[in-house]
Amino acid sequence: MLLTCLIVFSLALFFSPVPIVASSSDRVQTIPDTAVLDQNGADRQFYTDLVEDKIVAVNFVFTRCTMICPMLGFKFGQLRKLLGEQAGESIHLISITTDPGYDTPQRLNTWAQKFNAGPGWNLVTGDKQDIDQLLKSLKAFSADKQDHSSLVLLINEPLNEWRWLDGESDPKLIYSALSLWLKPAPDANSPEN
Repeated sequence: MLLTCLIVFSLALFFSPVPIVASSSDRVQTIPDTAVLDQNGADRQFYTDLVEDKIVAVNFVFTRCTMICPMLGFKFGQLRKLLGEQAGESIHLISITTDPGYDTPQRLNTWAQKFNAGPGWNLVTGDKQDIDQLLKSLKAFSADKQDHSSLVLLINEPLNEWRWLDGESDPKLIYSALSLWLKPAPDANSPEN
């Protein structure tokens, strides 16, 4: 029996179209309504303005990073391109700095332009204490900014579903995972139900 379970689990992982690192919908996730500044210097409330009633992909970067952050920015740029008109409409991208003391809106904007950021992709910074608390609530806090997560957090806020994906994944896989949430729910009045 154990061998059968292991085989089924292994096959499910092998044939899964998206490398899901972790998934959660069994408890209410709480996202604080932290005051943040976007890359254009606009005051935003993280939850109310950027997440509430939305499907979002969130990554964690800082502009002085020379290791994984440029790759994460490049991948988000590719994802935004794949999203096309859906970027900012049905799916939103958010990058949260892990170095808010240094990353001003202007620095985030300059960094984002290297990766073709545009509509539908918000980069945010703010007071260090507030950003640290936000990162903790998203399970992405690290005391050392160099050790920040390279995962991408997908949030379907209306369904209270979270999924963690490898940030190094092909953007097409991340797009596929997000697209699963866009499929319309079956009509309760349809003959199939």
